[in-house]
Amino acid sequence: AIETVSGEIVTGFKAKGGANAIEITTTEACPVKVYTLNGALVKSTRVEAGTTSLPVKTGIYVVNGAKVIVK
Repeated sequence: AIETVSGEIVTGFKAKGGANAIEITTTEACPVKVYTLNGALVKSTRVEAGTTSLPVKTGIYVVNGAKVIVK
């Protein structure tokens, strides 16, 4: 089984699934869009440099183009 899928879309941007949250780590402020696999927008926000936790329900999401599994 797949435990974690993380994606690096641009230099300095990482999205990682955790327990009921998506952890975003970035070296600079940037917009973040979170979609379900069906294409429904779940969150649209701007994060600052550093690490930000976005609370979401368990599932598989697409975050700025990267697939993320949240347990």
